[in-house]
Amino acid sequence: MPSVKVKDLKKLFGKMKAVDGISFEVKDGELLTLLGPSGCGKTTTLRLIAGLERPDGGEISVGNKVMSSEEKKVFTPPEKRGMGMVFQSYAVWPHMTVGENVAYPLALRHVPKDVQKEKVKSALELVGLGGLENRPGTLLSGGQQQRVALARALVFEPEILLLDEPLSNLDAKLRETMRLELKSLQQRIGVTSVYVTHDQAEAMVLSDRMLVMNQGHIEQEGNPRDIYDRPKTQFVMDFIGQVNYIEGKVEDVASDKTLVKALSSVGNTPLQCTRLETTKRGEDVLLCIRPQDMAIYKDKPSNKANVWQCTVKIAAYMGDHIEYELIHGDQKLKVSGPGSLPFKVGDSVYVELAPEGIKVWQRQKKS
Repeated sequence: MPSVKVKDLKKLFGKMKAVDGISFEVKDGELLTLLGPSGCGKTTTLRLIAGLERPDGGEISVGNKVMSSEEKKVFTPPEKRGMGMVFQSYAVWPHMTVGENVAYPLALRHVPKDVQKEKVKSALELVGLGGLENRPGTLLSGGQQQRVALARALVFEPEILLLDEPLSNLDAKLRETMRLELKSLQQRIGVTSVYVTHDQAEAMVLSDRMLVMNQGHIEQEGNPRDIYDRPKTQFVMDFIGQVNYIEGKVEDVASDKTLVKALSSVGNTPLQCTRLETTKRGEDVLLCIRPQDMAIYKDKPSNKANVWQCTVKIAAYMGDHIEYELIHGDQKLKVSGPGSLPFKVGDSVYVELAPEGIKVWQRQKKS
């Protein structure tokens, strides 16, 4: 399968920069996810790759073939790009059978009927719908419609597969199941894929690599673990997973650590954080730490840095873990704890804020 290369891609809607000069490559056989909030430009980027929108600048190529380039005056229409696409709306036609829905791209390409039949059968078996060729489209569940749409996108063996939030209309349980099935399917067939979603969990499960987008540009690119564990901007930290924020002021910068006095809590010693080259003594900072980077104890642990005594305000049982909201002075903290060690509202507990889990950002001045 070929790679997809995007270079300095731009798209304007009036004066709004929907896509603002982004560049990236989707490697051969890779599943790349465009992740971000509504209006960040991810779906527009996908539509530009598909040829459903004309770019205002930049270049898109598949393998060695340029699909669109404003500079070279090249624009290949969608039907000639050899790409399969699955939309948020499955567009399964109710007046057609499952087989007729899947065969539609082959019919448009004037593929002989006997070849259509074999390809449709193979595509339906691939997505777990073997034997349902003659079922009416009106008798399909939401999950089955999603599979039909996927089979229709794959039946003509596209070089590139584009998916625009294809699981968003499914219920939560089915969505979790389909994530894993879609990941397994993409790995088996090895088709180069671009996937758009605003769902962080979905992106983490499916992606070989992710692009986190914000206001038409790329905030960070990398594999899911790198982006979650090592966010490069506060936006990425905030968008991927839950975060606790603590306002502070740098007290000291040592050879191996940074000491930050938390301003919004009462009576605590300075927090030890991983040393940052850019921090300076006296600087106003914002500390960010995920609930998973904090440990909760009944008794005060010894030989631990950053231990705060807190009071349990909320305890929400989630089955395999408990989500707590704790209070330390006037500082609220969200912490995840094991289900085997439950605390109740009003309990006094101790929380360890792991130094390596604390990210330090320069705090913006309040106007």
